Amino acid sequence: MSVTIGLSGNLWPIHLKPFPNEILSSWMVRLAHAHGLKVQTFYSLVLGRNRNIWNRDIDKFAPDWLLETLSSFTGTPYKDVFNTTLRSYEGVLYEKHQPCGNTKWINPLGLYHRIHKDFGLQFCPICLAQDQDPYFRKFWRLAFYTECEKHHILLQDRCPQCGKAVNFHRVEMGIRSLIKPQSITNCYKCGYDLRNAAKQTIHCANWQTTIQYRTLLDFHQMGWGFSENLTLHYSHQLFDVLRHLCVIMFSKRRAHCLLPYITKKLGLNKVVFNCEEVITFEKLNVYDRHQLFHCAIWLTLDWPRRFVKVCNINNLSSAYLLQDYTNPPFWFYTVIDKNLNYSQYSPTFDEINSAREYLRRTGKSIGITSISRLLGYSTLKNN
Repeated sequence: MSVTIGLSGNLWPIHLKPFPNEILSSWMVRLAHAHGLKVQTFYSLVLGRNRNIWNRDIDKFAPDWLLETLSSFTGTPYKDVFNTTLRSYEGVLYEKHQPCGNTKWINPLGLYHRIHKDFGLQFCPICLAQDQDPYFRKFWRLAFYTECEKHHILLQDRCPQCGKAVNFHRVEMGIRSLIKPQSITNCYKCGYDLRNAAKQTIHCANWQTTIQYRTLLDFHQMGWGFSENLTLHYSHQLFDVLRHLCVIMFSKRRAHCLLPYITKKLGLNKVVFNCEEVITFEKLNVYDRHQLFHCAIWLTLDWPRRFVKVCNINNLSSAYLLQDYTNPPFWFYTVIDKNLNYSQYSPTFDEINSAREYLRRTGKSIGITSISRLLGYSTLKNN
């Protein structure tokens, strides 16, 4: 790899390493600011003006050439650089990463002219305030990560003063007179320091649900999943079912009864969704995602007894629970098919023909009613 013009060695003058769990874009902004340059200026110099990296979700897209460049010029092992990206969640939280589309559990940024329109990046104001050098964590981009695992407060996803989404890569953009970059914690629009945001806690009456939730926060990158007596070799199967349950609770008309039933059990505030509105789980606000995820966890505890009991109480059959669910995990599908499949069994053609032959031999009338009665079914279609 050629040496960048203006630099005499193989490393950049200041080659900061990523902090534990730091997300790629945060590290890149800190690198630029450490050199005393604005983000756009620094990366135009070191990558070239034809490399447009901020017009897309760089944490999600994370091209190999960029990761290799950062690894080379900062002296950071490629594996450590790769782990700053959202690509590292492939096979852990979901089966296949989508660099340029919607990916389960990844909050979208809604990029428009290099500005985040959606509230895809969350933050804990206490974490930012306690950091000697503030930085943004990778797991703050996850839809189920709504509570700080350290301080147990609800994460925030926007500036509390102006309501704009977090755009820390633009804190100095458009200010020509600004020589020294602003802090990464400042709102790009109004300058409000996100470290001063209010702290909000949410109480869940069920301690088992709270423990399981915080366990998932702590061990979400482990690669295998567990929930009480349920242990899975592939953690993405557990997360996939949890997300499916969340989606059912806020988007299915008949299953909408699940939400008030479970929130009452957990002592959570009732959440009301508009079933007509088409929106993905990842685009819901932090509070609603927090409530839904706790409800989904509660359903999977004491598996499968609680799940089957609740579905029976709310008259939810396999048809509703598996609708639009492509390739559900075997352990989830079998429980539903065995316990919640209320559909009537349809006799085979051989069974129907045998019944016809029996009625013919015994001299009885052959019709739909007589065949149905003989086979023990209330109705049969005329084949």
